[in-house]
Amino acid sequence: MPKKNAFCLNKSNLILKIEEKYNDNIENLLLRWYLCEGESFNDIAHKCECSKRTIIKWYNQFGFLRRPREIALTMPNYRKKQTDIMTNLWQDNEFKEKQHKGMKKKWEEEEYKQHIIKQCVNRWKNPENRKKQSDKLQETWDKPDAEKRKQKYSDVMKERQSNNNFGGSYHHIRIGKRSDLNDMFFRSSWEANWARYLNLLKQNKDIYKWEYESERFEFPVKRGIRSYTPDFKVWDNNGDIYYYEIKGQMDISSEIKFRRMNIYYPYIRIILIERKQYRVIAKKYRYLIDEWEHE
Repeated sequence: MPKKNAFCLNKSNLILKIEEKYNDNIENLLLRWYLCEGESFNDIAHKCECSKRTIIKWYNQFGFLRRPREIALTMPNYRKKQTDIMTNLWQDNEFKEKQHKGMKKKWEEEEYKQHIIKQCVNRWKNPENRKKQSDKLQETWDKPDAEKRKQKYSDVMKERQSNNNFGGSYHHIRIGKRSDLNDMFFRSSWEANWARYLNLLKQNKDIYKWEYESERFEFPVKRGIRSYTPDFKVWDNNGDIYYYEIKGQMDISSEIKFRRMNIYYPYIRIILIERKQYRVIAKKYRYLIDEWEHE
């Protein structure tokens, strides 16, 4: 009969001792301590009266470190506990400010943005993921309180519309109608201000006229972005036409649109107004135009 390995024998005895002490299975104990109670490996090693290295070996053996969330979601009250923890954290203003600053800094890194975009694209390429999200949304709207949820969402959107503010965290995104511009609908305060600037040019007879989102260019492609609508179409006094695109920050979608415009409509002149160009105009005209929306 082969001789038993001394380490395995000691480990077995240790596990039996732990299970007897805490009156539970070792797997349940390890899961509860690490995933639900959030204890460190050092704390768990202290409870089990063994080394941290031994604890990590056990977690690897059970596969907990490879798929902790998947396992944790099967445990009762895990979701509730995690929700309570996060709710308490987000009530702390210092924590919120730290998180917002951290995410803002991350989104300034092009590498991080590309990584997230790639993740989203790959996720949506998978039909199973799309169906899962669709089913989840349908399940939400099929709940008994669905009408209440819809009404709440509708009230929030109505309030944002009345305040000309649809745009989340970007201060220049205030969607809505502008009374001084014949109740025209604009997607941001920057676009509304640019319309006021064009009105001033028209008044001074520097341009003949302008239109907002009046022309759409179709791309002969089967997938992805199939069309593009510039923000402003402008006629100068000689009858020449050019376009303005107001863009606070270029993203992947915008880059694709401009690339395809260069391929399929190379003769169309589009002037891109980014933050730097916008601020030059804003600095010069914001006090000359009474209705200018200041940031």
